[in-house]
Amino acid sequence: MTRYPRGFSILLRALPAEFRDRNHEAMRDLMASYSQTRSTWSRTKMWVRAAFDIVWVGMSLRFDKARRGNNELATGGASGSLDAIVQDTRHSLRSLRRDFGLSVLAILIIGLGVGASSTVFSVGNALLLRPLPFDDPGSLVWIANGGWGRGQQLSSISTQVSHLWDLQNESQTIADVAGYFLFDWEGSYTLTGVGEPERLTRLAVTENFFPLLGVRPQLGRFFTSEEALEYGPGAILLSHGLWVRRFGADPDVIGITLTLNDEPVHVIGVLPATFDFNTVFAHDNRVDFVAPFPLTERTNRQGNTLALIGRLRPGATIEAAQAEATRIAERPYEGDDRRNGFDPRLSPLREHVSGGFRPAVMLLAGAVTLVMLIVCANLSNLLLARGASREKEIAIRAALGAERRRLIRQMLTESGVLALAGGALGLLLAFAGTQTLAQMDANIQLLDQARVDGAVLAFTIVAAVVAGLVFGLTPAIRLSAVALNESLKEGGRSHSQGKRHGWTRGALVVSEVALACVLLVGSGLMLRSLMRVLDVDLGFEPRGAVTLRIDPQTRLGSQALMTAYYDEALRRVRSEPGIEAAGLTDVLPVKFNRRWGLSAGDNRAVPFVRVVSDDYLRAMGLSLVAGRDFLPSDDESGRRVIIVNELLSQELWPGEDPLGRTVQQGHGTITEWEVVGVVRGMRHLTPEQEPAPEIFFPLPQSGSNYGQIHLIARGSVPLSSLVTSVREALNPMSATLPVNDFHVVQDIIDKSTSPRRFLVLLLAGFAAFALVLASLGIYGVISYSVSQRSQEIGIRSALGASPLELQTQVLGETLRLAAIGMALGLLASWMLARVMQGLLFGVTAYDPVTYVIVPILILAVATLAGYLPARRAARMDPVAALRAETGSAIAG
Repeated sequence: MTRYPRGFSILLRALPAEFRDRNHEAMRDLMASYSQTRSTWSRTKMWVRAAFDIVWVGMSLRFDKARRGNNELATGGASGSLDAIVQDTRHSLRSLRRDFGLSVLAILIIGLGVGASSTVFSVGNALLLRPLPFDDPGSLVWIANGGWGRGQQLSSISTQVSHLWDLQNESQTIADVAGYFLFDWEGSYTLTGVGEPERLTRLAVTENFFPLLGVRPQLGRFFTSEEALEYGPGAILLSHGLWVRRFGADPDVIGITLTLNDEPVHVIGVLPATFDFNTVFAHDNRVDFVAPFPLTERTNRQGNTLALIGRLRPGATIEAAQAEATRIAERPYEGDDRRNGFDPRLSPLREHVSGGFRPAVMLLAGAVTLVMLIVCANLSNLLLARGASREKEIAIRAALGAERRRLIRQMLTESGVLALAGGALGLLLAFAGTQTLAQMDANIQLLDQARVDGAVLAFTIVAAVVAGLVFGLTPAIRLSAVALNESLKEGGRSHSQGKRHGWTRGALVVSEVALACVLLVGSGLMLRSLMRVLDVDLGFEPRGAVTLRIDPQTRLGSQALMTAYYDEALRRVRSEPGIEAAGLTDVLPVKFNRRWGLSAGDNRAVPFVRVVSDDYLRAMGLSLVAGRDFLPSDDESGRRVIIVNELLSQELWPGEDPLGRTVQQGHGTITEWEVVGVVRGMRHLTPEQEPAPEIFFPLPQSGSNYGQIHLIARGSVPLSSLVTSVREALNPMSATLPVNDFHVVQDIIDKSTSPRRFLVLLLAGFAAFALVLASLGIYGVISYSVSQRSQEIGIRSALGASPLELQTQVLGETLRLAAIGMALGLLASWMLARVMQGLLFGVTAYDPVTYVIVPILILAVATLAGYLPARRAARMDPVAALRAETGSAIAG
C-alpha cells in the first residue's frame, strides 16, 4: 500500500476504506501533483481545494452507503445519494420555514461570525499570504544593515554603495542586488511649466532595480546605462498616480520634457498601476516620479544611503546567502578609510514588508477562532431548544423505521442549510468589512491591498461548512438518541427534556462564557497598552502645536538668502496675536530620521540629527535642562554651537558637565561644535520606543544639511485660529507657498499609534460580540430552565416561597453558570496571556486591573441576562402553573 505524508493520510480518512483501496494509485498521483507545485501560495490553494473536495466526496459516498448498502458503493452509483441529499434539503427548508424567527436569528449569528472570520482572513491574506506583485517573489530578500530591518532609523538600515558593489561582484548565492535611495525628502522637487507649480517626491533607484523585481513599464521603457550615469541625460519615470492625475493618462506623455527644480528632464516611461512603491516599501511616503541613482565614487562617499534588495540564485537558501554576505562584509579592506561598517542581515522581502504585523494577525486569527467557537456553542443551544419541540416527531420517525444515522443526516442537513445561508450573509459582510478596513488610515503595510478574492471566498465556504458541522453535531446526536417509549408516553416534554439536555445546554453556556472571558482579557490587555502608549511622556508637548512646510519651492542663490527667507517667515508668524512660540526644524517627530557619527576625544557616538532654529525648543515644548537655547546671533558668522540631549551627554561625557565641551563631526574636513545647551530626551521615533541620543544644529550654521524645513507654531488660541494666523502671516511672502498644507502635531503622533488602535478596535469588537452571544446563551438557558421548572416553582410559591426567594434562586443558577465559565476562562487567559507579551506596552500579560475588571463585567452581564427569567419566575401564578402542568399530564 502506498504511504502518504501524514497530513494527506489524515485527510484521506474522510473517504471510505474500500474506496481508498480501489483508487490508491490515482490518489498517489494526486498527492504528487499537489506537492510539486512551486510556490507556497499555489500549494496552499491546491491543498484547501483538495480538502474541500475530498471531504465532500467522502460525505456523499458515506451517505450513499448508508442508504443503499456496501454493494452500491462498488458499482459507483451516485444518483441515489444525490436524490437523498435533495430530499433532505427540501425537508430542511420546510422545517426551517416553520421556525422562521429562530432560523433568521441563527443565520444572522452565523453571518456575523463568518463575516468577521473572512474579514480577518482577507487582512491576513493581504499582509502575509498573497505573493508580492513581483516575479518569483519568494526569491527576493531584504538586505538590512545592522539588523534593524524596519522602522524610522534610516541611517541604521541603509548601506553604502561600495557594499552593494561587493555583493554584486562576489556573491555566489545572490544573483543580483539593487537599491533605492532612502533620503529623498518628500516634496523636494517642484514641477513647473505644466499648469500650476506642484511639489513632487522623487524615488531614486539603481539601474537594475525594476529588472530585478520583474516590474515592466505600462508605457515606455526603463533607464539605460547612459541615463544611469551621474551626469547623464535627465530621464524620469512617472508614477501611475501622477500620470493619471496630472496628465490625464495621456499616452503621448512619453518623450515630453518637464522642468523639475529648474532643470529639464525627459519622460521615458510610466510605471504600472500594480507597482505601488508606497504600499510595499514605504508606507505613508508618496512617490511621484522615479529617477536613476548613479553608483559612483561620489555617491559612495556620501555614506549609508541605499536600501538593498537582492534576488537569490535558483537553489540558494537565505541561510547560505546570509553566511556568504557576512564573510564578504567582514573581509578587511586596506586603505579604504571611507568604507562604513556593514553588518548584513538578510530576510525574505515579504517578512520585511509585513512580517512585523504577523503577531497581530495571529492574535486576530485566534480571536476570530474563539468567536466562531462561541457562535457554534450558541447555535447548538438554539438547535437544542428547537429540538425540544421536535422530540415527538423524531420519536415517531424512529418508530416508523428511520435509522439513527438517517436522523443525524437529516439534522446535519438542516444545520448545513443554515450554515450556507449564514455563509452567504457572511460573505456580504466580509465585502463591506474588508473594504472598510482597507480604507482605514492604519499605517500598516499592504493593508490597502486587502480584498475579497478567490482565497477568501474558499475560506468563507469552508468556514461556513465546518461551522455547520460543529454546531449541528451535538444537537443531532442528542436528539437522535431520544428514548422512543418514554417520548411517546409522555405528553409533556419538560421533565424528560430537562433531564436529557439540561446539562448539555449548561455546558455549552459555560464554554461560551469561558471563551468570551479569554477574548475580554486579551482585548482588555491591548486596551490598557494603548492607554499607556497615549499617556507616555514623549519629552515634548504635541498638543497645541501645528506645523507647515515652508521651504521655498525653488532654492535661493546662497545660504545668506535662505537664512533671510526663514528669518522673515519667523518674524511674520511671531508677530501674529495669540502665537506664543514659532521655530523651524528639518525633521518632524516620527516622520523621518537620520544619524551622523561624531566624536568627543576618545568617545564616539552616532546620534539622531535635528537642524532647528532659535525658539524651536519652546515651539515643540521641549524642556531645557541646562544652558541656553539657540539665539538669532548663532548665524554662519558666529561660533559654531550645538544642543545635545541628556542621553548623548552621558554617552560622550559620563558624569561630567557637557556645557562648553566640543564635538568633532565630518569626514576629511573636521568641524568643531561647542555645546551650549542640554535638553531632555524625547521619543522621536515612536511613542513606544525609548528616547535615543540626539544632537541639534542651528539652521543658519548648517549649510545645505537639510532638505525640507517645517514651521512649528504654538499658541494659546484654538488650533483653527492658530492656522488662520500662520496662513495670514505667510501669504504675502510667496504666492506659491502651499499654506493650506497644515498638520496638527498631535495628529502626527496619533498616526504613529494607529496600528495599535487598529488592533484594539478589532479585538474590542470581537470581544463585545462574544459577550453579547454569551449573554444570549445565558438568557436562553435560564429562560428555558424556568419554563421547564414551572411546576416546581408553582409548588414552592404555593408553599410560601416569596418572590424574592424565587428570583434569588434563579439568579443564583445564572451566576453559577457564569462563575464556572469565568473561572475556566480566567485560567485559560492566564495560560495564554504570555503569548501576547510582545504586543503589550507598559503592562504585563498578568495585569491585575484587567483580571479584576473582566470578571466584574461578566458577572454584571450575566446578572442582567438572568434578571428577566428570574423576574418572570418570581411573578409566576402558582395556580396557573400547577393547572397547566396537571393538564399536560392528563393529556399525556
